Amino acid sequence: MQAKLRRALAILAALAMLCTLLPVGIVSVAAAGTIANADFETGSVGSLPTDWKAYDSTKQSYIYADDAQSGSQSALLAWRNQRFVLYQDVAVEQNYTYTVSFWYRSLRTSSSQGTVVNYTFGAYNTSSKGNVVGSGGTYIDTAATEITTDYHTGSWAQMTYTFDSGSNTTVRLGFAGASSSSTFTADQGHILVDNLTISGVPTEDGGEDGDTVGEAVYTYDYENGLGTWSANTGSSGDGTVEIVNAADLPVANDACGDKAMKFVSVYYNFCVDSAPFRLERDTDYILTYDILSGSTGRPVKTLIGTNSWFSTQVLNSSATPSATEWQTVSIEFNSGSNTTVYFGWQAQWDTGTYYVDNISITKNIESEEDENANLVLNGSFEENTSNWTLKNCTHSIVTDAQEGEKALQISNITGQYAEAALSNAISTTPGNIYTIKWWSKRVSDDTAAFNLYIIGSHTKVSGQNWMNKAASAGWVEHEY
Repeated sequence: MQAKLRRALAILAALAMLCTLLPVGIVSVAAAGTIANADFETGSVGSLPTDWKAYDSTKQSYIYADDAQSGSQSALLAWRNQRFVLYQDVAVEQNYTYTVSFWYRSLRTSSSQGTVVNYTFGAYNTSSKGNVVGSGGTYIDTAATEITTDYHTGSWAQMTYTFDSGSNTTVRLGFAGASSSSTFTADQGHILVDNLTISGVPTEDGGEDGDTVGEAVYTYDYENGLGTWSANTGSSGDGTVEIVNAADLPVANDACGDKAMKFVSVYYNFCVDSAPFRLERDTDYILTYDILSGSTGRPVKTLIGTNSWFSTQVLNSSATPSATEWQTVSIEFNSGSNTTVYFGWQAQWDTGTYYVDNISITKNIESEEDENANLVLNGSFEENTSNWTLKNCTHSIVTDAQEGEKALQISNITGQYAEAALSNAISTTPGNIYTIKWWSKRVSDDTAAFNLYIIGSHTKVSGQNWMNKAASAGWVEHEY
C-alpha cells in the first residue's frame, strides 16, 4: 500500500511539474498498449491492411470485404511456413500483464475443403520474423497460441492470448504460419481475423491470476450460458454443446444451480473453453468438477493444454463417469513451465453424452504447506529414538524438552566422538535450497561441542558441510 501511495504521489508531482513547465496547449502522446487499425476497416480490399506488415511481400494477408465479425472488412490470412503473414509492433508498459483478444473464422468448414492449415498468434521480440528456430524470433513470456482450420464450425469465435511484458517496451504481435502445406485457395484453409483488442494491468498489482494462495484461478458454472465453450468438428461428425436446465437433467444434482452443460460426442469429439486462463509456473493445482454420463461405460478424458485442441498437454486424465449419479471429480496436477492454458474434455468412445457443471481450479494449499514441512522423521524425539541410530555414547530420552514433552540426551562419550544419525535418508530435489534447524543445551558445566555432517551418496556434500557449535547452558537454536 505504501509503495502504491508513493507511486501515486510521484505521478501527481510529475503532473504538477508538467503543468508548470509546459506551455498551455494539447500534448499528443502515443498510448502504450494500442493496436492500430485493429478492426481492419482502413485499407483497400485485396491489399495489406494499413498499419500492418508481412514478412514476405508475395505472401501477404489482405483486406477481405465479403465477411467481417463486425463492420465491413476483416483480414484474410495468407500462408507462409513459420513466417509472419500479418504483424504489428505495439508499444507496451514494462512489467504489465497484457491480454489480447481477436475474432477468427475458418473458411474451411468440412474435411473435403483442402489441407488443414495451422497458424499461431503471439507476442514476440521485435527482431522476430516468425516462430522458426534460427530466425532470431523469441516469444515474450509465453509461447504463441495456435489456430487451426480443422476445428471450427465456420462461425466467428473469439480467442484470447495473455503475456507479461517484462522489461520490454515494444512487442511484435503477429500471426504466423505454423505448419507446412501445399498451395491452397481461400476456401481451402484460410482464416479470417477481425477486431483485435489489447488491455493490460501492472503484473505486481495482480495481473497474473492465481497469485493468491487458495483462490480459484478458473471457475465455470454455466449459469450465464456457454460463453466461450464449444465442441470441435470431425470427419465422422461434429460434437455439440448446449445449456440444459436443472429440471431437464436425467439425474438431479443438488449442487447444480439452474443450468449445466450437455456435451454430445459423435466420434471422439472434444469440447473446450476457447478462452485461456493463467497459471503460475511450477505450481500444484486441484481441478474439481461435477459430471454425469448419459449412458453406461462411456469414458472421457479431462484435458488441460497449451492450445485449444490440446496437442501439448499439461493434464490428461481418463475416467468413466457414472450414468446413475453425479460424481465430483478431483484431480491434482502441476503447471510445469506453462502459464497460459485451456481446459476441456474429450470423449473416449465413438458416441457419448456427458453433463458437466461446477468447474473450479485452485492452488493446492496442502501441497504448498507440505513444501515447508519438516522432512526429518521424529526430529522432536517424541517417539523416543525411532528413526535414529546412536553410537559411542550413553543416550536417554528426557523430559527437559525445548518444545513438546521429550528430548534426546547424550552423555559418556566413548572414543573420539558420539554419533546421532538419521536411520532413513531424506529425499531432496536438485537445485532446491534446504534449511536445517535444531536446538541444543548443555546439562553440565563441562565444555561440549558438536559437528553437523550432511552426507549425500555416502560422501560429504560439497561446500560447507559441517559446523562446530559450542553447546550452551540454556536452549539455543542453530541454523544451517
